[in-house]
Amino acid sequence: MFSVAYRILGSVSDAEDAVQEAWLRWSNLDHSGINDPRAFLVRVTTRLAIDRLRRPDHPPGGEPGEVGRRARILGAVTDCNDRPGATVKVVLTID
Repeated sequence: MFSVAYRILGSVSDAEDAVQEAWLRWSNLDHSGINDPRAFLVRVTTRLAIDRLRRPDHPPGGEPGEVGRRARILGAVTDCNDRPGATVKVVLTID
């Protein structure tokens, strides 16, 4: 979960916050209706990280080179959201 959040946000502290929030949401759920806990947690973490990028108070920063990548991710999500009926899917490659 941390790897997913870090690749989107580019900041250790932001990634830790997103993972913590995802875990809190998980701990407050009834798990009987969730078939694949790992997929659920990755999806929630991804959505929380993207929401964090969209916040107007989110400062640009992170590791060198991360700002441009984060801008491209956010731009792609924004482009998809501008299209009626578009579905946003994020694919990340984890090393």
